[in-house]
Amino acid sequence: MTVDPSGSLNQVIDTIFRSYEDVSYLAVVDEKLKVIAQKGFIELHPSKLHILHVQAALLVNMSSVWSESLGDLDYICASFDSKSEIIAMRLPGKMQVVAVLSSVHKKNLEGVRMGIIEQFRSIRVAS
Repeated sequence: MTVDPSGSLNQVIDTIFRSYEDVSYLAVVDEKLKVIAQKGFIELHPSKLHILHVQAALLVNMSSVWSESLGDLDYICASFDSKSEIIAMRLPGKMQVVAVLSSVHKKNLEGVRMGIIEQFRSIRVAS
């Protein structure tokens, strides 16, 4: 599916929120960390939320310097605290997705993680 960065990403994000109750925050940001689309809520001051986007960008950019012998790193997932994890993934068009998953429902987050990744892998951003 081809998406327009401004509007249709919101539709993808809405689909993910309807499909997975464990997603507490989802944002797509550009290379300058300007938020293009976002949904959800995490208890962070706006400056701390920006730091979350910066840290995710650093993780995504770090993955691009891996050697070819290691292969491509499609996404990065890390524990945020004992109850949450963060997913950072490069998107076409010099954008990236940042997702915060909450394990409040005591479910295995692997299925949620892979569902989000597959949703974003299936899009192509219009130039």
